[in-house]
Formats: sequence, structure tokens, C-alpha cells
Amino acid sequence: MVRRAGVDDAPGVADLVRRAFSTQSRPTNPPPGALKETAADEAEREARRRGLARMTLGVRLELEDNRRLFASCGFEETTLHRHEGFSEPTWVTMERRLQ
Repeated sequence: MVRRAGVDDAPGVADLVRRAFSTQSRPTNPPPGALKETAADEAEREARRRGLARMTLGVRLELEDNRRLFASCGFEETTLHRHEGFSEPTWVTMERRLQ
């Protein structure tokens, strides 16, 4: 049976994409964006389906590649936070408004 994949199917879809690209003799540069685009697009569709005005996420400050990835998906850094026991910020809330 063929059906549209949903949020619960994301791990299986990601595994399928990884296995498909694992047969390449050499990695592509830049790396394929299929996983990023699929996840971001599906998250936005689900948020809109639920009637949400925005999507938010949290990311550690030291994960600069992740912060750049989310920024490329339209997220903006909004609020700095710190984990318990730390005096300096350790993570940031990022937000993407849905129009």
C-alpha cells in the first residue's frame, strides 16, 4: 500500500535516504539536502495544518552548523538561555513565523 508519509514516518524516510546515498562511490560536495528539505517542509506543513502561527526550536550555541542550518530554513534566533549550573548562555530559542 502506498500512502503519504507523515511525521511518525520521518525516521524510516531518513534511513531510506541515507541507505540510498550510501551506495555512492564518493560523497557529494555539497552534501545532498534531501533530509533537511524533507524534514523542514514536513514540519511546516504540520504546523500550518494545526493552525500554528510560528514554529520554535532550541539549539545549543556550540552547534554552529545546526544554527546555520535552521537559519537557512527561515528560523531566527530570539532568546538566549542557560542550562542549570552555567553562568553564561548555552542555548538559544529559534523561531520561524508562519504567514
